[in-house]
Amino acid sequence: MLMPVFIILGTFGGVLSSRNVCRRPASVVCFSEADQLEKFPINEKELDQTCSVIRTTFECLQDYAEKCGLENVNVLQTSGGKLRNYAAIAMMICRKGTLLHSNVVRSLPCLKEIVEQGGQQCREYTRNAFNHLYEHVQRNSDENNNVIFDCLFPAIEANCLVTQTSNRCGSAAKDAVLEIMDMAEVLQECPAELRSKVLDLMEILSLITEEEVYVRGLLE
Repeated sequence: MLMPVFIILGTFGGVLSSRNVCRRPASVVCFSEADQLEKFPINEKELDQTCSVIRTTFECLQDYAEKCGLENVNVLQTSGGKLRNYAAIAMMICRKGTLLHSNVVRSLPCLKEIVEQGGQQCREYTRNAFNHLYEHVQRNSDENNNVIFDCLFPAIEANCLVTQTSNRCGSAAKDAVLEIMDMAEVLQECPAELRSKVLDLMEILSLITEEEVYVRGLLE
């Protein structure tokens, strides 16, 4: 759902009972046969299967860490904590009876199209929008422009993805994507003191494109 949610297959049942398991990398023990769930789920049954895989995989990683030491779970060490965050987000999506789960389930076929097509379209859109704003930033900013650009680029791309989702999939899907982006902290690395300036630039872009600034809440 527009971000790395790990659709991977862990071989948990009985694998970690072996005394030699710690001689094998966690990625081999817990992420084998990942190709079985390469496709994006398009209905609730497929989402349930994906959720089961994610849950099992992270149970496997936790068990591996207990038996072999957290320092040996290389996939957790190298991802800077993002893997745990994505797993938590996936479990929130998988939690039945919640508005997020309901909004995702009803929107899965359309979200699949956004995932498969929207990424490239938004990258091109972001480059063009960025070029429109580049000279404005150079003329009017006293800050380190590179830092502003580092914040602006992901903000434009995220807003494009939400815009496409809203236009093609409706408000329920849009709300789900915004909630997931918020939980994933997609703009968290943008320094707090620059966010208002980035938001001002997004407003300028909105006047040009006549598109809503959906990521306002992620920058405020």
